[in-house]
Parts: sequence; C-alpha cells; structure tokens
Amino acid sequence: MTSDISKIGFDKSNPYSLYLIHFILILFISLLMSGCFILIDISDNPYGYAGRWLGMPLYDRGTDYGKEKPEYVFILHINQIGSKVFGVLSRVDSYGFSEGPISGKQQEKELTFTAQFHQETLTFQGLWVDNQNAWVGKWSSDQGRSGEALFEPQKKTSDQTKGIWSRKNELIYKGGSGKPVIFIHGMNSDGSRWNKLLAQLENSGFYDHHQVWVFQYKWTDPIAKNGLDLYNKVAENGIQAPIIIAHSMGGLVARSYISQGGSIEKLVTFGTPHNGTSLADLGAKLLVSNNFSSWIQSSLMPGVADMSETSSFISDLTSNQNDIKNRKSYLVIASTMICQPFNITICQGEECSPKAVWKWSRDDYTDILSIICYRMIPGENDGYVPKNSALFQEGGVSAKDQIVLRDPLEHTQMTDPEKSAEIVSILMDLD
Repeated sequence: MTSDISKIGFDKSNPYSLYLIHFILILFISLLMSGCFILIDISDNPYGYAGRWLGMPLYDRGTDYGKEKPEYVFILHINQIGSKVFGVLSRVDSYGFSEGPISGKQQEKELTFTAQFHQETLTFQGLWVDNQNAWVGKWSSDQGRSGEALFEPQKKTSDQTKGIWSRKNELIYKGGSGKPVIFIHGMNSDGSRWNKLLAQLENSGFYDHHQVWVFQYKWTDPIAKNGLDLYNKVAENGIQAPIIIAHSMGGLVARSYISQGGSIEKLVTFGTPHNGTSLADLGAKLLVSNNFSSWIQSSLMPGVADMSETSSFISDLTSNQNDIKNRKSYLVIASTMICQPFNITICQGEECSPKAVWKWSRDDYTDILSIICYRMIPGENDGYVPKNSALFQEGGVSAKDQIVLRDPLEHTQMTDPEKSAEIVSILMDLD
C-alpha cells in the first residue's frame, strides 16, 4: 500500500471520510510530534544502515544553490532482515510532504531501494562514506527529477513531556515566596515541560524572590476557554498581578487571560505565535482541503485551529483593548533554526571529491516535526513559529522588548536550560 498524504481529500458529508481523516491526523501528530517510530533492527550489517537517517541535499562545490532553505529534506527509517531492507521514507520539498514505503537490498557498502509514493517512484543508489558515519544516496524520480543527498544518523527526540494528550487543568504551586510567577506550557505538552528549567532556577535563587506556579491546561481545547480557566484559578488562589512566563501556545493562553480581565505585572513569551502560524494549517496543506481548519476547530483540536494566522481567535485577540493596554509589559522572545551549505569532502574507497551539503547550525535538532515544518513554513522560523510572529511584529511591543536568541534553538529546545544559558539569564534578570 502506498501513500502520498498531500493528495488525500475528504468529504465532510461522508461520516466514514471524517473517521478516516480523524485517524490520519492523530497518526500524523502521534508519529511526527513524538518522534516515535518502531524499528526492528535484527541486521548484522557492519555498516549500520538500519535506523533513522536525515538526508540533506548534496552538491558539487560551486553549484548555485539559489535558495534560502534546502531544496528538500528526507527522513528515512530503515529496517533490515538479511540483505533485504524495508521501511518508510518521508520527504518535504516545495511540493509539500509525502511519505511512502521503501523496499530494496543491501550488499556491503552498497544500498539500493525504491520509495513508492502515491503518484511517484524514487530510486536510490546508496554508498557508504568512509570518513564518517554516513552514506550518499543518488536518487532519481520516474517524473524526471534527480538529486544527491548525504544521509546521517538522526538522533531520537528527548522530550520533557509525558505524552501527546495533556492532563486536566491545574494551577500548581511549586514553592518559593515573593512576587507570584506563573509558567504556562505550549501545545503537545503539560506542566512537566518546565521541570528542568524550574530546577535550574531554584538552584540559582529564583525561588528566594518569587512564588512559583505552573498552569497546566488541555491544549486541544479552545484557547479562550483555557484563558478563562486561568483567570478563575488565579482569582481562587488570591494571586495578584503575576509575572507570566509562557512557551508557544501558552503565550496565547496568557493573552486570552489578559483579554478577559486578568492582570499581570509582566508577560514573557518564548516562541509564541502572536500573529498565528501556518503550522496550525499544516493539516490543510497535507490534506489539500480549504475546509480542514474549520473542521478541526469544530470537531477535534480547536486549540490548534485557534493558532491559524487567519483564525477569528487571533483576529479578536489582536484588537482586544485589554490586551492592547498591557502590551507595554510584554517581553517577546524568538529563535530561528539555521540551515546552510557547508563544504565537506566525501571519500568512498580511494576516491575523494569536494562537495557542499546543507547542514544545521546545531547537531542536536532532533524534533522531526520542527525539521519538516522549518522547510514548509515561509521565511525564518523555529520549526513551529515564524520569527516575525514570535516577535509580535506590528503588535505594539517595544523594540527593546523584542529579543532574538543568540543560540539558534529549535522550538522545542527553548525551555531547556541546558540548550541556552541566555534564557535562564533573562528570567533571573526579570527583577
């Protein structure tokens, strides 16, 4: 069975079609956002083809790349039994996202397989690179396209969350005394997202001056609903004008709280899509349906649909007077993933040749969805959110309160103190 997700459509009047789309969406988010794919590695292959590989465009030096981003990105999962290989190839390029099964064979340093998409077949001829743990794949399409990619091992995602579905809404007291501070997680996360950062802040004396709380919410629900719930829980606990520190969707929950009358001393956001993000419309792009966002909003994940650049939630929040009056107290922080060509030398046997390959500025980008969406979202972005949206461009926030992190972190790394001491420093200097 072959698949090219970008070719699938749906009919809202057909209940079986709705069930199918429901299943596809959950499967897509479960696999891509968690980064969990099952591999059956029972191969004795000394060259280690079995596993997960990231393939980036490879060129002869001097080629005019002519692009701000890689032409394409491959993510390949290989299993092996004897000389037979099988698995799944994912590809993202200017045509969108495609995924299909592979089948082929391996013989010592050589790997040959085909990847079958809905309306296209790719043929790969791979050869092990001697001077690094990688292999070069020359590929050609039955539609006339061809190219060359360097495949290197892709690390597994190390996520701090407990799973894809968040637990019940809670405002949890973590300790400390002084000014109240509320931490709010983002999409596909829960309160545990902050564990590492809070431990670092506590060790650095943050709790000596701040009463620390964590707001955990069900991110699939409408953002306004979660904003109202935060408003009620803040009032129930007698919290006055808290500092709110929020990641991603959590920043919109905080602004919804403010728009509904909630008071703050300061709002600090990391990677929040203040102007929305095209990631929220990713399902529409994958399924080629203009109605997909409205369907998801009414039936499955309205909180995700609220983050669309064209959603009524974003529009209403942008013009909300309570929100506008408080923007002088907003500190908005963005990051950008960076990918660019690097010069390398490829050696296979006695032959070495100078090449240029697209590489990430960090070797610890492990979130699969970040990598895919970085290629699909126009312009500079952190893999989930455009830089301009995270900086709340034209939103009235002071230029001095719009910060781009020096470290080129992907979206999921922004709450990890081990990835950026800059974030810890910003929070420690809030007073």
